[in-house]
Amino acid sequence: MYSKKIISTFLAVVLISFSCTKEKQAVVNPTLESDKTETIAQNLISSKYSFYESNLNEANFDALFETTEVADKFENSLELDKANLDQLGIKYTSHATTLKVLSRETNSDVTETMRIEETTTLKTNQISALTNEVITSIIQQQYNLTIKSVDGAYKIVSFEDVDKTILENKKKTSEIESLTKEEEAELNNLSQKLNAVATIYNRNNVLTYAATYAVRPNPAYQDFSPGLCSYCGGDCTNFFSQCFLAGGWPQIFGSSSSLSTWWYGKSTNPAGYRTGFSGVWVSAMKTGFFLKKLTSRVTRVTTLSSLQVADGVQLVGSTGNAYHSLIVTQISTTGNMFLSCHTSNRYNAPISTWGLSSTSGFSGILPKAFLWKVKNSF
Repeated sequence: MYSKKIISTFLAVVLISFSCTKEKQAVVNPTLESDKTETIAQNLISSKYSFYESNLNEANFDALFETTEVADKFENSLELDKANLDQLGIKYTSHATTLKVLSRETNSDVTETMRIEETTTLKTNQISALTNEVITSIIQQQYNLTIKSVDGAYKIVSFEDVDKTILENKKKTSEIESLTKEEEAELNNLSQKLNAVATIYNRNNVLTYAATYAVRPNPAYQDFSPGLCSYCGGDCTNFFSQCFLAGGWPQIFGSSSSLSTWWYGKSTNPAGYRTGFSGVWVSAMKTGFFLKKLTSRVTRVTTLSSLQVADGVQLVGSTGNAYHSLIVTQISTTGNMFLSCHTSNRYNAPISTWGLSSTSGFSGILPKAFLWKVKNSF
């Protein structure tokens, strides 16, 4: 039989060993401190725009990431964006950023995933042909950052640009979408249903509306950004339609599912159309079909140089379906074009953001686009 002294000694050794193991684990996988995770997010965004403002062609963010593989993926996307800007002679000269933490999730491997919302105001080296002032861009977008402690230092394990992911998914979805037989039949007769209403398109009103609501959506309308409702997949075409309405476009009432109606339910609408919205109002694909037939109001052109402020641009997938809608809100003295949209919310973002070049013809643009020149009166 063991003596009490031996048992006590054994228990003491076990407790010391267990304590050391726990202490060692605590060093390897500590509870992450929120202020430090926020600091690394701030450093990432600040470094991103400092790179845009620099004369460097290559980025180096290895110190912020756990692996060079993850860092390289982020750096390659920055370098491509900057190369597109450089091709047009556009440069950001200063930035002011605010970050908002939207959510935090502690993972089983003692990492933390943060969703952050970045709102950045950027001054460019471009002068507005309208106002003769420096063009300012405002970008609001979201990121998912997974962060861990590596040897006491906080590192980014993974990085996701939420808005780019949404746009890529919308493009893939658009490439498998198709019209119903009923919609195809209606589309063939659409021109006869869309009667012109005499009005003048007020481009200044469109620009004022975009400046007010591009980054902060108008609360008078539902926000269709992903995650806000079961059917919400993006708010870009809702905002696109709002801009045309602000410019003076009369609404076209009828069945919400019809390709020949364009309306949003508000108290000013006729009885029966004061709630809800038409599919064309919120769907990029349906708006593309609608505008092709709405020849009384718009003309489809094939060169970006044919557009002016308050005209429309839609990105198009491989099957010819539109998946993203944008409004032209600035043109510089050098001919560079700047667009505003929702999802992500952007005001006066350079057209190179979407892989478009102001100096290229439509036939050479990837991704492809519908370019809508709005008539001044109809």
